[in-house]
Amino acid sequence: MYQANRPDTDHFNRDFKPDMARGGVHICRVDPRTGRTTSLTSETPDVWWFRASASEDGRSIVCCHAETGGAPGLWMMDSEGRHARLLTLGIDDKGADHPRWLPGGRARTLSKDKA
Repeated sequence: MYQANRPDTDHFNRDFKPDMARGGVHICRVDPRTGRTTSLTSETPDVWWFRASASEDGRSIVCCHAETGGAPGLWMMDSEGRHARLLTLGIDDKGADHPRWLPGGRARTLSKDKA
């Protein structure tokens, strides 16, 4: 709910009320020539798949995933949406967001104590 007594007018103006949240979103691939879409993740109420980024070689996708009201985690899957696996929930499992690939296509893995 919008708070009139708060100076900002965007979504940061609202109180966090996960019990009132609803919706969900899934990741699709769109062919710009035909407009055909292919779902890469399932369309499930109250589940959010977002901020997808393809690897340089196009074989993998990294993205965020969260249930409504939950902290987002970073996930990786193959380019067809298969073999999705959690990479991290962030420091102290408080969430991770905005995944990006390192230049040059080299993967790097951090141990849990250095994440």
